[in-house]
Amino acid sequence: MNKGVKKIKIKKGKDSNRSIVKKMLKNFILRGKITTTLKRAKILQSQIDRLVRYAIRNNQADKNQLLKKLTDKNLISKLVNQAVPVLKSRNSGFTRIIKVGFRLGDGASLAKVEWVEKVELEKPKVDKDKKNIDKSKSEETKNTEEVKTSINEEKAEKKTTREKKSSQ
Repeated sequence: MNKGVKKIKIKKGKDSNRSIVKKMLKNFILRGKITTTLKRAKILQSQIDRLVRYAIRNNQADKNQLLKKLTDKNLISKLVNQAVPVLKSRNSGFTRIIKVGFRLGDGASLAKVEWVEKVELEKPKVDKDKKNIDKSKSEETKNTEEVKTSINEEKAEKKTTREKKSSQ
């Protein structure tokens, strides 16, 4: 029986805690910073420090731990290739928590978690073909909207002519 072990809990239930932490880890690694409540930020900071230590050691057992926590090989490669070279000189304290203020809705204290040293994260590349496809789709929607408005105007004109005939 472990007595005196303090654990910060986010919500009731083990599953919800795990899923929230996993989502926060993913978002933090993708963006390099995250704003959340102070309680969640403290949990996130300890988890990130642990993952970075695993990534720095980079042996097979540590890779397995990273896979267990993140479950996405792209996230792991991003962590190992971009964050570790910058943070390798440190032993711990890879992230910092900055108190931001209070949330308007419920007054919860907000905090921002970010890397201590500047980590350059590559943004996902967007294909030019996809941009062209999106533009053509937007042009098509404009054309359909114009057709719909012209049809509605014609219907309105027909109604007015009917009303005129009935009144005579």
